[in-house]
Amino acid sequence: MHKLHVVSAFCAGLVLSAPAQAEDGNAAGYGLLSCSAANERFVQPVFRTAFLGWAMGFMSGANMAMMSTVRSYRDLSNLNADFVIGSLRSFCAENDAATVMHGVEQFYGSRPVRKWSPPP
Repeated sequence: MHKLHVVSAFCAGLVLSAPAQAEDGNAAGYGLLSCSAANERFVQPVFRTAFLGWAMGFMSGANMAMMSTVRSYRDLSNLNADFVIGSLRSFCAENDAATVMHGVEQFYGSRPVRKWSPPP
C-alpha cells in the first residue's frame, strides 16, 4: 500500500509541475513551460519522455490541420528522441524567456513540406 501512495504522489507531482492551460486556451501542458524551467528538466528521463510526447502530439495535430486545409504536411519521419529533444534543448538554451511550445514550433517549421492527397 505504501508503494501505491509513493507512486500516486510522484504522478501527481508530474501533473502539477507543468502548466495546465494557456490563459487564452490555445494550448495546454508541457509546451507552456518556460525554457528556463525546461532547461533544468531536460536531463530527467521522465520529463524528457513527457516533452517528447507533447512535442510529437503538437506536431501531429498541426499536420492534421495542414492536411485538412492546404493538403500538405510537414514530414515527421525518421525523427528520434535525441534529435527532437536535442533541438528543443538548443532552442531553450538560447531563449530562456520563450516557452517549450515556441521551440517545438521552430522545430516543426524546419521540417520539409510534403503534398498530401486524401485516399480515394
